[in-house]
Amino acid sequence: MSKRTSMETVLEHGAIVIFSRHGTVIAANDGFHRILGQFSDYVSGGQFDDFVYSEDGASLSIDDLPISERGPLHLKAKLKTGTGLVPMMITLIPMLLASGETGFTMVVQSPRVSDGYPGLSFFSDAFQQSCEGMYVTDLNSRVLYINSAFLRMHGYREHEILGKHQSFFHSPKDMFTLVSATRQVLQFGSFEGEVLHVTKSGETFPALLLSSLISDRSGNPEAVLHTVTNLSEFKAAQDKLISANDRLRERVNSLEELLRESTRKHQESKEEVKKCKSNLQKVEEALSMLIAGVQEQKAKIREKIVQDISSKLSPLINRLEIENLPDQVRELTLLLRHNIDNLKLAMSRDVAIDNGNLLTFRELRVCEMIGSGLSSKEIACILNISPHTVFLYRAKIRRKLGLSGNKGDLTSYLRSTTSEGEKK
Repeated sequence: MSKRTSMETVLEHGAIVIFSRHGTVIAANDGFHRILGQFSDYVSGGQFDDFVYSEDGASLSIDDLPISERGPLHLKAKLKTGTGLVPMMITLIPMLLASGETGFTMVVQSPRVSDGYPGLSFFSDAFQQSCEGMYVTDLNSRVLYINSAFLRMHGYREHEILGKHQSFFHSPKDMFTLVSATRQVLQFGSFEGEVLHVTKSGETFPALLLSSLISDRSGNPEAVLHTVTNLSEFKAAQDKLISANDRLRERVNSLEELLRESTRKHQESKEEVKKCKSNLQKVEEALSMLIAGVQEQKAKIREKIVQDISSKLSPLINRLEIENLPDQVRELTLLLRHNIDNLKLAMSRDVAIDNGNLLTFRELRVCEMIGSGLSSKEIACILNISPHTVFLYRAKIRRKLGLSGNKGDLTSYLRSTTSEGEKK
């Protein structure tokens, strides 16, 4: 069996007749013959106005109909048959004839097509009214049909594209992809991928192309149906998202760099603090050694003073005391002895306390008087203060010398310290 043409396949699908641009019948299928009740030799060569009349019965000329290249024309009319004028719904679809001229296909929808395809008009409407761009090519990639969405998408009129190779509205940069897509459709039956389309104004836009091979009832391929979706808005949104992502990544990188810099400075600060602590510890150690040396020198000086007093002044006073001196001189000698004893007391006893502070000058005077055996009243009289103030002084001295509680009597402690100083 020889391979049928795509036109023969179309002619099988319902009541269809093909006219030239001037309205002459070129071909008609069996469904159309059945509606008219005539034979093919009567139909062939006939004119459009031989068969189609207006709803009121007037003859219609092809020139009277607003057939547009933008899409199909639907109208109610009457068809002349062997039994008279019969109401019909007809659809006129512009097409490119094999001769290269423009013609049109008339699809008739009538209850009389009992064994035909009364829903063919519905599918034609679906093709034309689809919001996606659609077109049909033959196996040589020549355009056979185009819907309105495709024409609007590219800015062409139908006659400007019909019969053209589909590369006509593809970018020259996309020829390799187009050739690969055609081969894939013919080999595997379908193709899906992104291509570049060009509008009539020369603007290029990305599109998603879905191509499917159309075969006849015997499985022989006859045409290719293409669906085109404009991806411009999607690409624009994608570019915005990529740009926003890049800006966000730059911001994250900047924050990470700031964090690394802050961490580095923090680590440097920790190292500096550690170094300062080490230096401070060394200074404290040196200061402690210095203070210890000063305390040692002070102790040695006190010890030297006490030794000088004991070895030089005390023997002299002892000799004066055994001499037969006038009363006035003896009183002066006793006063000198008293003051020397007080000085030895101050130099020989340890008056330092745990917190590093020493007794005040007034507290030292009170200690000297207590150690000499004076009572609180006598001390108050000499210092011109109240006995209660002397009591407060005694309490402070006891606390600083660590004698609070039941650790011993202050007078006994001071006298024992004086005795130890004299022994030295």
